[in-house]
Amino acid sequence: IKNMLGGRGDGWEHSINQIQKGGGLTLIDQVEMDRMVAQIEEEIGVGKVQESKAYREWRAAIEKAQQEDEERKARERLRQMMDADEVAEALGVSKSSAYKYIARLNKELNRADYLTVRGKISRAYFEKRTYGAYTDAR
Repeated sequence: IKNMLGGRGDGWEHSINQIQKGGGLTLIDQVEMDRMVAQIEEEIGVGKVQESKAYREWRAAIEKAQQEDEERKARERLRQMMDADEVAEALGVSKSSAYKYIARLNKELNRADYLTVRGKISRAYFEKRTYGAYTDAR
């Protein structure tokens, strides 16, 4: 084992020296062998994928991205008005088409005596008129 790994490792080297006696090998129990193999795997970065540094870094990046996405969604839920960019993304249309939809919806709201803001639409009204298709569909 020591030769295969290029002589690396100090902790398990002592165990290998204990096994070698008088030029021959002495039998060891399975527990000792498992301990040595685990120690070697840890030193060279083999073994459980979940415990590797690269895996931990990758997992941390994914969790950070998920957290940022949840925070973004929470901020969107708090905002009452949607702009053309959000409408375009929700409907899968161009920004200029989104402005046309906003104008149409605002016209409906004006007829019902609601106040409107040019270029923006109430999130609640947008979701109602699009059959709720936008609610966390992303």
